[in-house]
Amino acid sequence: MPYRQTPFTSGQYYHLYNRGVGKRELFKEKNDFLRFLEKMQLYSQEFGVEFFCFCLIPNHFHFLVLEKIDGSISQFMQKLGVSYAMYFNLKYENVGPIFQGRFKAKLIDKEEYLLHLSRYIHQNPAELIASIERKPAEFVSFIRKYPWSSYLFYLDLRKKTWVNTKFISDYFSRTIERLSYRNFVESPILAGEIEKLKPYLIDI
Repeated sequence: MPYRQTPFTSGQYYHLYNRGVGKRELFKEKNDFLRFLEKMQLYSQEFGVEFFCFCLIPNHFHFLVLEKIDGSISQFMQKLGVSYAMYFNLKYENVGPIFQGRFKAKLIDKEEYLLHLSRYIHQNPAELIASIERKPAEFVSFIRKYPWSSYLFYLDLRKKTWVNTKFISDYFSRTIERLSYRNFVESPILAGEIEKLKPYLIDI
């Protein structure tokens, strides 16, 4: 097994990513998303992984997490991957791996980039409408309604039972709209910001 370039340390933040083997779908219908989310919540609490953001797209996912206990991310991801693969293979009569190898990880060593990465993750569903002329109103409406993202927790549209929204939200105003987290997420990411984020994104 190849050596992981990004070691995990308790108290550190990480961007985790994986996709379906051959870019195939990991989630084919609503119940697949629900199953994965259920196991994310269960195993993150079991192993000591704190979630700040996530986004599930049919053929890949992004997580922004904190390792609370040494080794917790590796244990969490292994249990989540094995459990979901067993479910998927049984349901769809599939044989073999469903993920594109070992999950990818990037250490986020500056709090500033936690904020920008959270926006990147919450805007990720927009790629599903990339073929449509993306007007600002359509873009905003889509990410606000996308059901498989932690952005719903930040909009108070889903109970904050296992995603920590306070840490990131506390950097923003709760009373001034232009300084709010919602305005931050729903504003385009500028080219210069993407360039600064590149060290924290996953080479795919």
